[in-house]
Amino acid sequence: MLLRQNHHPHPRQKKKRKRSNLQFIWPLDDYIITRDFYYKASLYVGGQHAALDLIRKTGSTQAAPIRAVASGTVAGVGWDMYSGFFVAVDHAGGWRSIYRHLYRQTPVVVGQQVSRGQIIGNVGNTGWSQGDHLHFDLWSMAPIEGAFEKNGIWAVDPALYLGQEEDEMEEDQMQEIRELVAGLAAQLTAVRIHQSASDEARDTHVSREAKSVKDFVQKAGEARAKEIKDAMPSGGSVSKETIKQAIKELVN
Repeated sequence: MLLRQNHHPHPRQKKKRKRSNLQFIWPLDDYIITRDFYYKASLYVGGQHAALDLIRKTGSTQAAPIRAVASGTVAGVGWDMYSGFFVAVDHAGGWRSIYRHLYRQTPVVVGQQVSRGQIIGNVGNTGWSQGDHLHFDLWSMAPIEGAFEKNGIWAVDPALYLGQEEDEMEEDQMQEIRELVAGLAAQLTAVRIHQSASDEARDTHVSREAKSVKDFVQKAGEARAKEIKDAMPSGGSVSKETIKQAIKELVN
């Protein structure tokens, strides 16, 4: 719970984000993690921090508002020599969040319903602490792979769960883009199919019309040639040139 910068590589950078039955937001509007979940020290129960220490990224950390990470029921408020002023909130699905070293006594009371994002306290330096910061725990009443067991309940790395609302928004936006692209692709395919069918129909129609005109002109030319032949003295013949000339006369 001492405020100390952690210079070790952050293990959460190597882990995938987790999905819970809730969407958790970060308890501070902007933040820097000064000590991560995996920090080892004998002063902690079980030898591991199993929580996050957070300060404000911009502005003053002292008395900065703390928000409930999800809707729930206030399960505990109080003060002890290690946590200073603290508040605990129970959430659906067997989750509990705890906020420690508050500036003063929390304004909420045990049994009160709180909503996600509701201000439930302010960052302080009470209890076993060497500077203004929020010590934040996220617990599961049921075992979770990779969680750290303490006193029969399981602490999880909050960094793997917090900010899911932002992830969902990004995923929603990506899904909208995917659906838009898929829709445009489907429309383009439909246009191409229609165009191909239209071209084929047009080519077929033109071909048929051309053949029909050709047949008509040919027959008309032959009929005209026959008229010419009939008008000739007995025994006369009609050459191909004569038929071509007859067709030319019809066309012109």
